[in-house]
Amino acid sequence: MRRFVVKPADADPAADESHLAELEPLDDTGLFVAEAADPRALVEQWKGIAWAAPTLGGEGDESYPTGEVSIRFGAPLEADDIEAFTRKHALELRRHNEFVPEQVVVAPSEPCGTWLPDLVERLNGDDVVDKAWPNTKSRYRRV
Repeated sequence: MRRFVVKPADADPAADESHLAELEPLDDTGLFVAEAADPRALVEQWKGIAWAAPTLGGEGDESYPTGEVSIRFGAPLEADDIEAFTRKHALELRRHNEFVPEQVVVAPSEPCGTWLPDLVERLNGDDVVDKAWPNTKSRYRRV
């Protein structure tokens, strides 16, 4: 079984979200941790999932994707170029990195059934992108 993080889509009051009751909440983030043999298939089947992504790391040092993706371009882009880029990839610009002008943080603008590894792979295939990676939240335990 593979562990993964799920972000429920904005709940429609009439929608049946009972499948989420079996998932483990991830603190107060609005995210849930789940296990499945094929998480990608679940994302494609469930209409109530905005996005999902596999957890990173191993037991005891697991990191959880937040739904945001950091992108470092090969060179700083003008505001119009960033807007065109985000529109092309159906992304929402969240913020610029104040210390690295060629880096931004984005999220899917219409996150319905998005498998984040596919998004990151697609972004890394774009010629203007130097590197794209999922932002994560980590939880540590003392042993």
